[in-house]
Amino acid sequence: MSYTVCPYLLKIDDLKSVVGSCDQVLLTAVLKNKAEENGDVWDEEPNEDNCDECIDDDNDASEDDDDDGDIKTVIHAIINGDLNNENIQPYQYGYALEAICQYLGEREFVEALESVRGAWTFDEMWSWILESKSPVPLPDDGDFPSIGHLYHTDIQTELDRTNALDFSDYHENDQEMYTEIRESLIELYETALKKQLDIITFYY
Repeated sequence: MSYTVCPYLLKIDDLKSVVGSCDQVLLTAVLKNKAEENGDVWDEEPNEDNCDECIDDDNDASEDDDDDGDIKTVIHAIINGDLNNENIQPYQYGYALEAICQYLGEREFVEALESVRGAWTFDEMWSWILESKSPVPLPDDGDFPSIGHLYHTDIQTELDRTNALDFSDYHENDQEMYTEIRESLIELYETALKKQLDIITFYY
């Protein structure tokens, strides 16, 4: 089974400040960016509703996270601080948070992380991605996307540790795969350090 890791570089404190901000200008910008990412035409005027009217709790969110109406509703919920809406599935919060990161941050396209096979068993390499969870306290039922984060102040430690990884005792095919992933992580860490940004990852 293959997994995709999508890393974003951004300031995690900026992401946290979005939650509960009720910022309708930001909401419109995130939704417009999401529409453009999907290749859609954006023609909606900024939403002038007040915070209390942003979410209709009587409307269930569909289980299809690709539905435009649903992702808009969940992005709306996050920006308004509604993180425990019983009509929204936990995984939908994850995809909506990624949409906000797409707007706030920079997506780093790392080829070796686009299709990863079996590397999740190598906890020494992936521990922070698997264990750190979302920096925003979202509901979590163990479903994808799984979210991880790394603050800028911790990146140098991870870079040093990753540089020191030794795969010489692994099977030749595994050596090649893990080495490629290691080099991709090193590149990601070095880019984040240079830009002085934190990392948040989504994998599915």
